[in-house]
Amino acid sequence: DQVKLRGVRIELGEIRAALLRHPGIADAVVVIDGPNGSPDQRLIAYYVCRPGQQIELSELRRQLHEILPRSMVPAVYQALDAMPFTASGKLDRRALPKPGTLRVRQGEATAPRNELEAFLTSLWTDVLGIEPIGTDDSFFDLGGHSLLAMRVLSRLRAILGVDVAVSRFFNAPTPALLAAEILGGAADREAVHARARAIMTVTSLSDREVSAMLGGGRPEMTEAVR
Repeated sequence: DQVKLRGVRIELGEIRAALLRHPGIADAVVVIDGPNGSPDQRLIAYYVCRPGQQIELSELRRQLHEILPRSMVPAVYQALDAMPFTASGKLDRRALPKPGTLRVRQGEATAPRNELEAFLTSLWTDVLGIEPIGTDDSFFDLGGHSLLAMRVLSRLRAILGVDVAVSRFFNAPTPALLAAEILGGAADREAVHARARAIMTVTSLSDREVSAMLGGGRPEMTEAVR
């Protein structure tokens, strides 16, 4: 049950014990997902609720942050009706649902108020592999870390032509705050909105059309969007 995540040794059993401290959780297991040593590795928490109980994920994450170091707080949470077991009564980890783009909350996320916020929430969904992301959700509370933050900032530079320092991103970790930070330093706010609006329409376009729209044929722009 001991794993290494981005250079930090983590006891999965300790995280499970923290989850079981929640009065609404009857059972839980934590696994690490992703290629070994990859920045895409993340902790996934599977849990079973007690009868008649429902878990508010934002409240559960807040409780775990009070108990555990940030590096040990799972990025994704998946409710199960029951834990899968083998015929011999052991936990069948291979039968756990495979994490893809997983949901991180019940209910509605705070909707974007403009094109830039919409672009940022879409970008975070892609980078973090979780949904729905609201404009008031912290990138780091959702499992983001410095390596994934660099990926976000690289795409902002390539797609929007916006340079955001890492320190600024740490101080503005929600789509709403980061959008305000970007617009506050922009010489032409409408140009930023227009480019973000264009990005949100490119999923159905060909590579040639994307290149023409974003960079006059610059291939690195097309690759950044894809």
